[in-house]
Amino acid sequence: MRSPCEKFVLEIMPSVRALIAKELIEKYALSQTEVAKIIGTTRPAISQYLSAKRGSKMIRRLRTHPAVRELISRTASAIIKNGATKESVDNMVCEICRILEHSSGSEKPKNKKED
Repeated sequence: MRSPCEKFVLEIMPSVRALIAKELIEKYALSQTEVAKIIGTTRPAISQYLSAKRGSKMIRRLRTHPAVRELISRTASAIIKNGATKESVDNMVCEICRILEHSSGSEKPKNKKED
């Protein structure tokens, strides 16, 4: 059984990075190379995020989650305004993980009708 952090890194982190990268490129006109440096990955990884070859698994779920959508937008804005470091981006990504973990935990009792 995987820990919540391990599951996040393997299944959700690529989608979060893809959404942040897409926002930085489309809204703020950064290059793929600039975005790769900011979020701590490679330019080919950014290209794969944009072409949905990497990270597409959870993108739909993340885009429909209002709190996550807002935090991704705030993350991109903070990067532009404050010149955010990889460490600060990682902290914001951890906050997205906490939001998702909390919302998943709060949904479990609703789906579980019998014990």
